[in-house]
Amino acid sequence: MKDRVLASRYVLALENVVGGSELESTFEQLISISDAIITSNAWAAIQSPVLDVEKKKSLINAICSKLKASNAVENFFYVLLDKNRIQLLQSISKQASERLADVKKEVLVLVEADEGFSEKDENALSQYVAKKTNKTVKLELNRVSDSLGGFKAYVDNVVYDGSVESAIDKLKLSFN
Repeated sequence: MKDRVLASRYVLALENVVGGSELESTFEQLISISDAIITSNAWAAIQSPVLDVEKKKSLINAICSKLKASNAVENFFYVLLDKNRIQLLQSISKQASERLADVKKEVLVLVEADEGFSEKDENALSQYVAKKTNKTVKLELNRVSDSLGGFKAYVDNVVYDGSVESAIDKLKLSFN
């Protein structure tokens, strides 16, 4: 919880520094470079207490140069290193992704469904969520084989449970 709060503060600070028309590209750069760092061998080196801050900055500089990062993004990584907050990078990347989706008026819908969940069902669910949220829907479908049928959709902090298991549970409760 503490990491999430700190990460959101850093993302907000970056947003305040950059602002305006640069915001989307800045968040996209931050997310892609963070992912590149976290999934590489550089992540262990950057987190290592053995390596001094200047060597870590040199490593960040090489990565940012290779990926053509803006000065704001590169300086943001330097601030994280100077403040000894680089361990928040995963949380910051997640917060930046959420904020970028807000800026773009997008919502991510994670759906767990069996093989019976059709393209027509996907479209209907997307339209429903778009209407509820007034945002463009990005739907990620995960096929699950252990389901009796139906679906579960996760939208922000809301779960839409249209599974057969849920319907059976509700039926059981109504008999009590």
